[in-house]
Amino acid sequence: MSLADYAPIFYVLVQVEGKAAADRIDATDTITSFEYEDDEKKADKLTLEVDNFDLEQFDVPTWRPGNKLIVTWGYPGHMSPQRICIIQKVTGSVKLKIEALSLAILMNKDIKNKTYENTRRSEIVHAIAKDYGYGEEHRDIEETTATYEHITQARMSDAQFMKKLADAEHFEFYVDYDGLHWHSRRLGQKPLRVLQYYLPPGVGDILTFEVENNIFAKPGQITAKARNPLSKTTSTGEASDKKTERVALQPTPEVYDKATGDFTLKTQAASSEVRPTTETNPAQVKKEADGAFKRAAATAVKLDLDMVGDPGVVAKSVLDIRGISKRLSGLYYVKTANHKIDSSGYKLKLKLQTDGTHGHSENLLTEGTKKPLPSKAKPNENKGEKNDPNASHPVEKFQKDTGTLTTEYRPDAKPTTTK
Repeated sequence: MSLADYAPIFYVLVQVEGKAAADRIDATDTITSFEYEDDEKKADKLTLEVDNFDLEQFDVPTWRPGNKLIVTWGYPGHMSPQRICIIQKVTGSVKLKIEALSLAILMNKDIKNKTYENTRRSEIVHAIAKDYGYGEEHRDIEETTATYEHITQARMSDAQFMKKLADAEHFEFYVDYDGLHWHSRRLGQKPLRVLQYYLPPGVGDILTFEVENNIFAKPGQITAKARNPLSKTTSTGEASDKKTERVALQPTPEVYDKATGDFTLKTQAASSEVRPTTETNPAQVKKEADGAFKRAAATAVKLDLDMVGDPGVVAKSVLDIRGISKRLSGLYYVKTANHKIDSSGYKLKLKLQTDGTHGHSENLLTEGTKKPLPSKAKPNENKGEKNDPNASHPVEKFQKDTGTLTTEYRPDAKPTTTK
């Protein structure tokens, strides 16, 4: 049975500000629509539609801004991790719209001015996270090496400041159900799910998808330049597939490399970028170029996907997408996961991206495009089947009326090959 065969459920508990956890209110039965947006770049957002036909909800403290909402959703025996959000806004009349944001919003309340001396960026993030009660087991912070004489937090909230520090290192900053994260994108992780498009009825999970091949936004080379005003010297760092170590989701980068003259697409796609940096240490200048290149490389292909709701799919994870052509199928990174449960059922909308393809078919390639680019990219070779017990496998089926073999995908089958 597929997830579509089960009835989705959700639970919403309200902890009124100033009250103990034991006094939580179960508000599940008053809610007609539930939507949770899990996003890499923004605080997670919870949107509820509440039945207020008798106007009673205006007189109770349940939906007061500042109250905590403890939510989980999914199917019996297959529920999402528990999430905690803070109510920000209440609008409507006979139907109330409740908007709440994740606990990260608590770091965005107070504007501060502060200077840190002789320290590393990661040390600052550790200190701020500790101030908000995140112990070592709930802090996933990638250590940095460069020490700076002064780092200033000028008229910024702690959330804005940590985001600024993350951008300077080309890291990601977010607060999730398992704690505070400040690190580079984890593209080498195991695929969370295997999703197959166009399966037989009752088996397939992907409903629709739209793809954007964004090769023209991806430079083949990035050069970072810095000027040291004291020594009057210029430091240069260059980054490309040949010079930058990274984890690759797809085997074929679709860019032209001016440095080598090799290319996997037409030369019209060639581009390069020179960017200034305030770093003066040559190693940091190179790191700045590498970070900018990795971020640009990740947007070669963007995919919007609608599927049957799955509470186990979260943002910042990797999915194995299959059946959307040989060229575009492969591993994708989840930027946004929007879970929605209402009277029509449970649907999940995903925004995905990856750094390349499996290449064009041979008849579409020009003579020069048959050479692979020299690359220091390390491929993510994890297979989705190892991490997803419900992954579908191809099964050959003989069609008596036509005398041909067709392939169907079933989650309970062993892989087969055509002889």
